[in-house]
Amino acid sequence: MRTVDPELWFKRIKKPSRMKERLQFNSYQASNFEIRLRTSFSKAMKDLARNLSLSGVRPAIHTKMPIRSIFVSLIMLGVFSGVLITLLNIYKFRHEPPLLVNQQPMQHPQQHVEFPAVALCSYNIISKRALHNYARRLVSLDKNGTFTLSQIEANLLAFGGLLTKSLEPFDLPFMKFLSDVDHETNITNIMLKLSPTCESRLEKCSWKAKPVPCHLLFATRITGSGFCCVMNARYSPEDKKREAKKVNFVGEDHSLIVAVKEDIEDVAFVRRPCHDVEVTLFDGMQYPLTEVSGVHSYPARFNSSVYLKLHFESQYISRQLMYHSEAWRGCRVSDHGWTRNEVACILQCRRNATLALCSCVPYTLQPEPHHKVCSPEHLGCLNKHKNKLTYFKPTGHGANHVSLEKERSDGVLCSQCQPDCTGLVYFAESSHVHYNIAPMDKIFLNKLLHGINRNSTVIRIFYASEENQIFYLLETNLRFFEDIALMGSHWILLSGGSILIVTFEVIYHCTIRWRHHHRRT
Repeated sequence: MRTVDPELWFKRIKKPSRMKERLQFNSYQASNFEIRLRTSFSKAMKDLARNLSLSGVRPAIHTKMPIRSIFVSLIMLGVFSGVLITLLNIYKFRHEPPLLVNQQPMQHPQQHVEFPAVALCSYNIISKRALHNYARRLVSLDKNGTFTLSQIEANLLAFGGLLTKSLEPFDLPFMKFLSDVDHETNITNIMLKLSPTCESRLEKCSWKAKPVPCHLLFATRITGSGFCCVMNARYSPEDKKREAKKVNFVGEDHSLIVAVKEDIEDVAFVRRPCHDVEVTLFDGMQYPLTEVSGVHSYPARFNSSVYLKLHFESQYISRQLMYHSEAWRGCRVSDHGWTRNEVACILQCRRNATLALCSCVPYTLQPEPHHKVCSPEHLGCLNKHKNKLTYFKPTGHGANHVSLEKERSDGVLCSQCQPDCTGLVYFAESSHVHYNIAPMDKIFLNKLLHGINRNSTVIRIFYASEENQIFYLLETNLRFFEDIALMGSHWILLSGGSILIVTFEVIYHCTIRWRHHHRRT
């Protein structure tokens, strides 16, 4: 007789859950080994509390002592203070500058480092002699007599305002006149024709204690200050293949000596009122824009001997920083050797700002072939936004300082331009001695200075010693394991030798004393 349905006999029958049965707590029975282990360990910890060398632990353990709450409060306050100090240290470490510049014990001999690029810039933008010659040439080419000689000179003088961004009188049809008569609309070429030449400014030159024709050392190149006489620069396409010059010896006679003459009768349009020559030192691979780091300018007064004692600082980057982002580093790593990315970024930012405001790019900002170069027709717009095209909007912690109000209101924001992590920075200690060219003054009349006229400046750029060249390494400020070690040193400083004593006592009671109680249990 079957007692199970054939269709259900292979299925497992589940017992109904006893929902109304009370839960049975404390029904677990520990083994003798577990009871013995717990009892012995509890007795060992009680011995530790009774015999611990730290004062305050025993009163905190005994429940019958009236001052127990005070000791417990002190212990909790100590723990809370330790945690708070740890959090404050972490906050402090995370908000410190991420990079650290360390001076290295090694030094660069000056024979292995390129001589800095030198730009000799005049305060005179337009030469009166060049202005007259160009104006007469235009008059000779003009068969219709569209403009007189004085009108042509007045309109050509307005081109000087492109550098100073000053509003100068200008006839709008004059640009069409230049295109029809001279077939010249390139603003850079026009400014080159109007600028004083290096042949008229440089009298004598000496390189490595040997007289050298100045045209073999210097060439007219465009800079942020207009056309200057530049030496040892390689930022222009025609200078890319030039080999960088280096010096082999130290001393004022074994480097560069140049005598510069400024003819005050040849001044037609000045960049600034002064009686000196602007000497700019910079890395030869970068465009000499005075707004960026690494470009230093020094005045050289007329009728003086100026001594520029060179120093340089070379900075390299640690390999560990290559794995961090540019936003974390705060500086940019160059992809092309020593090429300065900061200069290219600042130039691009300036070009974009001028394009947005005036729909043109000044000739001193290295415009691209497709850009429209600013002409005197844009002087009204350039003068209107002169402050905005001069200042940079400050960023960072000190950006809200009251002294930066002008920059905040009128500056251009170029926050995407980060400084370079690597590079060479040249600077100099400047000193000068004023001299008189009277016939009786013979103290400075050597072979180089013989025949030099008034309003001349003798500039000496040299290395005085091989021990003043500094090597820097850019690396992280604190690594994660240094953070842990520094926080650990804080705890050791607070607790001192107590941690060592307590550690040995805990080890003793957890081993030898526990074994004693375990045997007796």
